[in-house]
Amino acid sequence: MNNNFISIIKTASNYKREKEIYKAVEKGFEDLGLDKKNPFKDLIKIGDKVVIKPNLVLHFNSCGFNVNSVITQAVVIKPIVDAVIKAGGKIIIADAPQMNADFEEIIRKNGLKEMIDSYKKNGISIELLDLRRERTIYKTGVIWKRVKLKGDPLGYTEIDLKEKSEMVGIDPCKLYGADYNRKETELAHSNGHHKYYVANTILNADVLISVPKMKVHRKAGVTLNLKNMVGVNGNKNNIIHYEVGRDEYSKSDFISKCDRWLKDLLLSKKRWSVGKYIYAPWTLIYGLLRNKDVELGGDWYGNNTIWKSVLDLNRIIMYANKEGKVKKKIQRKYFSVVDGIIGGEGEGPLGPTPKKCGIIAMGFNPVLVDYFMTKAMGFDPERIPLIREAMKRKYLVKERGMLISNDDINLKMRPSSGWKGHIELK
Repeated sequence: MNNNFISIIKTASNYKREKEIYKAVEKGFEDLGLDKKNPFKDLIKIGDKVVIKPNLVLHFNSCGFNVNSVITQAVVIKPIVDAVIKAGGKIIIADAPQMNADFEEIIRKNGLKEMIDSYKKNGISIELLDLRRERTIYKTGVIWKRVKLKGDPLGYTEIDLKEKSEMVGIDPCKLYGADYNRKETELAHSNGHHKYYVANTILNADVLISVPKMKVHRKAGVTLNLKNMVGVNGNKNNIIHYEVGRDEYSKSDFISKCDRWLKDLLLSKKRWSVGKYIYAPWTLIYGLLRNKDVELGGDWYGNNTIWKSVLDLNRIIMYANKEGKVKKKIQRKYFSVVDGIIGGEGEGPLGPTPKKCGIIAMGFNPVLVDYFMTKAMGFDPERIPLIREAMKRKYLVKERGMLISNDDINLKMRPSSGWKGHIELK
């Protein structure tokens, strides 16, 4: 077993060819030097809590394409589940999708519900969790209703990285999270504090297996293992997506600044219930007047913020113990299997164009896997801040010597509009 080896396996580009995909995952296990009969025997002890973390971000493709390019599919997860069962681990599949996602629809469309039901009939229990505390319902592009959810049955732990955060030195008054309530984001990242609200199911895991979808990302460039960890956080507003007035727009734009001013004025926590009725008509006007050449909401190559949030969360999942205390030693074992059967190019992560890629990648270090998968997608890892900066962090990559199978792949995937011409391999 070589912890610095990354395996990229060529396989079917159709999810209906389940047996071929299953064998490809098994081939990846063999490439990594894992035991053929019991691949995870050295990774998982009998009775270990094993959390499988797929990408279950949304129940539809926002650009109208098939949802297969948006979310991890059950046919990729199944051979991982079988390997965990052989090792004697207790399985939990968990994620915190986007705020407006319909979780039941996601697990119906990607086959997870059917898969878990089939295991249940054979006496094997698999826990499936939506880690969100709230779901939002949108109307005319505005949050119109908020629905409370059960969330993580084990609750959540607030983890303050303080001086260990990548956010040190950032102006809290300029931060935008995932909701209109900027005050909440500001309080989480003020006065030397950098707080995240992490699901205890994740913290209680002995082993974490990341199963991301291979896609481009409008804010981060690409979304693979590192970006997949955004789904361990129970409060999306603690995750900084961009700095207002700095990397929010690709160009200075008066109309977009007006939109920001109106959002802050009308949709704050205290004013939202009434302000949404005033702001909603403005969205129609804004849609007509805004400069289509301006990338909004940090959706461009100049976003110098989102990668910091992502690395903070990866520090937490690697070093925070079950009580949420950040230690010097790694606290849980990690493994990755990337679903690249059908990848997502273009306007990912929510509206990507499906691309038949027919690859699966796996390894023990999220950064190393992401580095080589970024290259396989056709992008230069050094030109994507998330990947470039992650490779520099010794707390994420202690040994840089790497081995890889199939290092000649270049899928030439199309980046999102805000990154086009800035990250492609030459």
